[in-house]
Amino acid sequence: MPGRSSGIPMWYANIPGLYKNRTIYAIDALGDAGLSEQNIPINNGSDQAKWINETIENLHLTKAHIIGHSFGGWLSANYASFYPQKVASLILIEPVFTFQMIKLTVVLKSIPYNMRFLPKKWRQGLLKEISGSQTIDTTDPVVKMIDIGANHYFSKLPVPKMISEQQMQKWGFPVYVAFAYNSSIHNSVKAIEVAEKNVKHLTAKLWKNATHSLPMEYSEELNNEIIQFIERIGD
Repeated sequence: MPGRSSGIPMWYANIPGLYKNRTIYAIDALGDAGLSEQNIPINNGSDQAKWINETIENLHLTKAHIIGHSFGGWLSANYASFYPQKVASLILIEPVFTFQMIKLTVVLKSIPYNMRFLPKKWRQGLLKEISGSQTIDTTDPVVKMIDIGANHYFSKLPVPKMISEQQMQKWGFPVYVAFAYNSSIHNSVKAIEVAEKNVKHLTAKLWKNATHSLPMEYSEELNNEIIQFIERIGD
């Protein structure tokens, strides 16, 4: 599951390495920019989990290893909380609204991003904040895609409800969590502490030199960790 406004192309550096070992189903999230088409309202976390479950059932999958980054991490964790019987393992990369709330600075910088009358360079401050970079390469196809999606797709999704400790404590499947030490989104050290306190079958790693863009920054290393994690499960 991809991050907000990024769609499946955000996984461009990861999918080639992952599908050598497994069949990969990559899905543009309903209610967000991408090729998936939403035709009924999504009102809450139950609705968010339901469309993912319908997708998995229509693919005739008994179980799946669920992978998500950022908002896609929350989607994955939320789905796993509603349909644990369908989850072979849960792999969360820099998930939001899961182990820590989003930092206030990110929330504040998201306000001008949605004010179309402000200069574009002001609004791009949010992209810099999220990516953890002082500069944005506006010629990069993924950056352009995220910027266009955020500026021209108007989502009506509900604000995600924080995954509760009670939900985490009920997860009976293996969980891999990757956090970036230099994440601008949340306090990654505290996030791992929450995960270690509440998740039974946890593998957690703090990536020392990474930002919220971890899947793109360390694609090969992250792919190897994911593959090894799944192979250890033996499913």
